[in-house]
Amino acid sequence: MFYIQTSKCKIGMQNDQSAREIDFVVRGSGGRVHAIECKINPDQFTGKSLAAFRAVYPQGKNVVISPGIKQSYSRRIDGFVIRFQSLAGLIPDIEKMED
Repeated sequence: MFYIQTSKCKIGMQNDQSAREIDFVVRGSGGRVHAIECKINPDQFTGKSLAAFRAVYPQGKNVVISPGIKQSYSRRIDGFVIRFQSLAGLIPDIEKMED
């Protein structure tokens, strides 16, 4: 996992040997690692890479960012709760992820 440090948290990206990737990860407190995926069409999100990621990092929030989302919502996919939201809603959420 590769990270950059901000004033509030560490933000990075993750991929494994099988080329499964998480677009961005945010390392929070208490060992939580939050997953952020970016999709033009949120209906195309699958939980395959997330499942592999959560096998290694079981605790944290799961977020899908998409430009067409006007109202945030949550959906359960492959046993994980995923929050779908716009990019504008991500910044306040990243600041809360460090808590």
